[in-house]
Amino acid sequence: MTDLRLRLPEPCPEVWEDMMPSGCNRRCAACETVVHDLTNYDVAGIEKLLKSGQEVCARAVVRTDGTIATRSGSGMRRAVALLTVPLAMASASVAAAKTEKADSGSIAGEEFTFGLKIAVTVQDESGKTVKKTSVRRNGRYRVKNLPKGTYTLLFQPSCGGSWTIENVEVSTGETFVPASPDSEACIIVGKLEIADDHTLT
Repeated sequence: MTDLRLRLPEPCPEVWEDMMPSGCNRRCAACETVVHDLTNYDVAGIEKLLKSGQEVCARAVVRTDGTIATRSGSGMRRAVALLTVPLAMASASVAAAKTEKADSGSIAGEEFTFGLKIAVTVQDESGKTVKKTSVRRNGRYRVKNLPKGTYTLLFQPSCGGSWTIENVEVSTGETFVPASPDSEACIIVGKLEIADDHTLT
């Protein structure tokens, strides 16, 4: 059976936990809109809700494979979010080391972006911020010209929450950091709609 493909084109900055309960859902005080928690719906229920003709705001828990957490009840059919995920990075670039300053190195890595902005902060062993960057839409990021040492990477997606990768060792050349297992899902609150056919390419 065909998956239900969904778009979340307008993520909302309002915090789910701050919203007033409204049955199994919540009400946003900023716009007086009911925000539907998709974990309380099966796929058929989400489709029915979106075909009601009304604009729908929802809270979606999006996993790294793009599927949305839902209540069981629609067999093998899944709800899938059309979000940006990273392309596989096979290995670190050896040539990149040529651009580094003497006695310094770089960190390169990938993270699941969930279609959102993710800020990356590099901290030294004392917790001091050394550099900041962001994850690009293809899921990749790179921080250059870092002195040799041990660093912590702090990831802060625009959907809220954060996670860290500790003990990243940097020497001369480039250190590759794989995606963190802590970035298993991202909670997105915002407008929800069924993807048009032309978005499914």
